[in-house]
Amino acid sequence: MSENDTLTPPAFVPLTPTELDAKLGPHVEVLELIGKGGMGAVYKARQIRLNRVVALKALPPLEKRDGWDFHERFQMEARAMAKLDHPGIVTIHDFGETEDNMLYFMMEYVDGEDLHRLIQDGQLSVEHVLSWIPQLADALEYAHQKGMVHRDVKPANLMITYEGHVKITDFGLVKMRPGRGRAGLTEASLSVGTPCYLAPEAFESGADVDHRADVFSLGVVLYEMLTGMVPRGAWLPPSQCRIGIDPRFDAIVYRALQTNRDARYQRIAELGADVLAIAAEPQPRARRKPVAMTKTEPVTVTPTVVGPATPPPVKVAVVRENPGSVDRTKG
Repeated sequence: MSENDTLTPPAFVPLTPTELDAKLGPHVEVLELIGKGGMGAVYKARQIRLNRVVALKALPPLEKRDGWDFHERFQMEARAMAKLDHPGIVTIHDFGETEDNMLYFMMEYVDGEDLHRLIQDGQLSVEHVLSWIPQLADALEYAHQKGMVHRDVKPANLMITYEGHVKITDFGLVKMRPGRGRAGLTEASLSVGTPCYLAPEAFESGADVDHRADVFSLGVVLYEMLTGMVPRGAWLPPSQCRIGIDPRFDAIVYRALQTNRDARYQRIAELGADVLAIAAEPQPRARRKPVAMTKTEPVTVTPTVVGPATPPPVKVAVVRENPGSVDRTKG
């Protein structure tokens, strides 16, 4: 299993745009397939009456596979996303079901590129980290305050617009926190998410996974943005992986990636504030020789809430030749 694989039901063959167009009727025009995943396929479409371009996520026909209730899972995902109104979270517009029980919903179309591809292309700078991580933390804090845990925070689910804004996609693994509604379907003896971004407790049978799992995942994303690698085994502190990384990032990553969730940031907003503190008081970049180690000693970082640094522009390439390679909403 690769680092970007997600534990999902069996794959399916998506409909062609023409086939899907025939199922949806005269009010929606399906333009192209832009991505697919274990839980569905994503298309670029147009709501004809509103003349609005949307991303349309279509699921396989209603069925149960290995205990997965697609219909219930879909309803949960759509309603959870519909409750979220934040500029850093993709907006859902509508959802429904065709006559032959195919489930779908329409959401905001994000014109940009996912963070995974930008990391692969090596286009990121520290300035991008200082701008985008606080945006992500703010959006996730909003979701947590609404009682929702994303559970699959990873670069492939983080879209960067042409204007440099971050949008979180795919709340398909969302879990309602206790006291905030029905718990997610993903709790029943099943680890969900992408393995190398998952918090340790997500692998424990029957464990109660809460918002601090998103803290861990964002810590992995932060590390990967800084170093181009995901932390595995005896991972090096970011400042010892690449020349020019402020060593204060080491303390932030170290705290976010604690195995014991009680030792992590207890609110994801705290992680964002500590990154903003680095933006407020940049330090001279020093050259460091990599030294093998498993952890660093915690360093006190006093957060100062200020506006994020303005990052240099990133060249966002929209690839269309391979429909499965670009997924603006991550099905």
